[in-house]
Amino acid sequence: MGADGDAVRDALANAVEAIARDVPNARGTDLSLESAKEKATRAQKLPARDALLAVKRCWTTATHEPGNRLREKELAEVMRTFNEAWLKQGLTGTPLDDGTWSFRVARVNRNAAKRCLTALGNWARKGAWEPWTGECRKMRDEVMKKEDGAYDTYAQVHRGLEALRARATTGVRNLVNDGESEVTYEHALEFDKELQKWIETCWLENGLPPLDELPKSNEVFYASGMVHTEMPLSSKRAPPRDRSQPISPATAPAKKAKTIKDERLQSPVRANAELPRSVKKEPKEPGAAAVLRSPTPHSPTPCETAKPPARETEMHVIRHSVAVTVKVRCYGLDADLVIIPPFGVPSGVKTNGEMAAMVFRETQAAQQANVQPAESSMRCTHNDGKAWRCPGRNLEGTPFCTKHQPAKFSTLARVNPVTFETAQGLSITYAGPPSACVIRSVSGVPIDDSDLLMLKDPEKFEAFAWDIERQLKSCEGLVRRDGAGGRFRENAFVLERGGFWVPYTQYEARLTTLLPGTPPGSTTTSESVFNQCIEDIGAINTARVAEQANDDETEKSNDDDDKRESAPPAERPAFDDPMDTDSPGRAKVPAPTGAREVRLKLAELHRQLLNVDREIVGMRDAGFAHAKKRDPQSLDNSENSEYDAYEQSVNRALRL
Repeated sequence: MGADGDAVRDALANAVEAIARDVPNARGTDLSLESAKEKATRAQKLPARDALLAVKRCWTTATHEPGNRLREKELAEVMRTFNEAWLKQGLTGTPLDDGTWSFRVARVNRNAAKRCLTALGNWARKGAWEPWTGECRKMRDEVMKKEDGAYDTYAQVHRGLEALRARATTGVRNLVNDGESEVTYEHALEFDKELQKWIETCWLENGLPPLDELPKSNEVFYASGMVHTEMPLSSKRAPPRDRSQPISPATAPAKKAKTIKDERLQSPVRANAELPRSVKKEPKEPGAAAVLRSPTPHSPTPCETAKPPARETEMHVIRHSVAVTVKVRCYGLDADLVIIPPFGVPSGVKTNGEMAAMVFRETQAAQQANVQPAESSMRCTHNDGKAWRCPGRNLEGTPFCTKHQPAKFSTLARVNPVTFETAQGLSITYAGPPSACVIRSVSGVPIDDSDLLMLKDPEKFEAFAWDIERQLKSCEGLVRRDGAGGRFRENAFVLERGGFWVPYTQYEARLTTLLPGTPPGSTTTSESVFNQCIEDIGAINTARVAEQANDDETEKSNDDDDKRESAPPAERPAFDDPMDTDSPGRAKVPAPTGAREVRLKLAELHRQLLNVDREIVGMRDAGFAHAKKRDPQSLDNSENSEYDAYEQSVNRALRL
């Protein structure tokens, strides 16, 4: 064991010296292996596997750091230098797994890579993209450069081939826009699949490492100057429409109606209700919609003192839909919000490329039909978030046309419309149903079940944020707006890409009219999160209904009390006097129930409780000064009351 320990220390010492000499850029980084050398020096007996594990930690720490200053070639050179020093001492093993070592460390066999690229250039379908042969030759010449070349490892070569494939597929797809070309999207997709198979065949036939050991695309790996190639999806992606060509959009022909089922929540969702994974849709039926309203100027009087307008108490959702997560801010308090559209999206959301393909197909159909679009006020609100808008005429009472009309809306509630503009200046007015939303976390802290009804409800979150704002008074002249859609919709803002905050009402309208696409700044949630949000909405609805019932009952009781107090006392007949025991035919008066006295007593207790709350807030603000003032040692024990004992316990908690 002692001999092995000496060999390990000598190997690490030699590796550190060689790395400092051959890779000077590694000095001061984790891959200088100084930490592994110090560990071996301190330990009297250091097994070889522990030394390899320490070196692996250095590799992982360096390659997981986004600011890593070492290039891929330098990273590979460091590990090859260590391996050489390790083997000279008669030790075995490597710090990395076989796949990582083969693709990220091992030096590329340039002759084998040359044969692979030569075979690629002789592909039978090279005529589909004219520059193919020239690009293969250019990459082959770059691979053969030993000193200043860009390809030193197999991972770099494979990434270069993927970039070459991406350029070729994009070039073929761009031919679709050429009116003289007969290439279609199906041809482009077939070209991409066959090219991928040809690259794999040439790679394996020329003795390069098996692609099964290739590191996964989602594996974290950073190196200076490393560029990740984003491959186009081989499903339905298409290049953006050539907007320089004039078009005459027209309504696409109506498709045959499908017999589909869907599920509409007519009542609050139960928390433990079973959530089906797939639900069929029902036949389409016209549905009206609630609209979102953008913030408008109001009087400076805070709305909290005014009676809010009538609005729907419950939120409505359709299970077979999608949900997106966004960042929201209300009175300076940030939170993560999940928005559920008011209609189902059975096929899920689409990528930007798929949305571009959809726009292109509909534009092509509009060019063939050569029909003028409907008027702006009667036009379908479906758009791509840029410069395209469906030219069809919307159905009566709905914001969408026959083609884009959902099978069913979750609610028929309506609020005032909201108008927004896209980045290209396209103005759209949305008059559709409102979306449901749930708060998932506040300031990065997830909300557990105990806080469900207090903070997961957006209206409760808005009230909570407003209460904090009133205490901090960070924004002078801040007005709390109210509206038919609720205070949260009127006062919240959503963070978009680029750090821009937009009113929630505008973002919600953009999301609803853009589906199945999604606006920037949003992330599609998983199925488990979506199901949990539906359960949360059911619990929120139940609490809102109960709270509304209590408010109505309290208001009715207060009105009855006011009427009784304002009414003059009525004269009681003689025979109604319960004390008149001599009257032979007197009528018995029912004894008072004491409801009014109970309400007055509850009001008094509520006032006392508010005083206690104010005292606690004062103790929190004043801190130790207030606690010291109320110190029990400075008071006469004979004067201590039950409230003093309660306050003393709070003081002890403040000291902790």
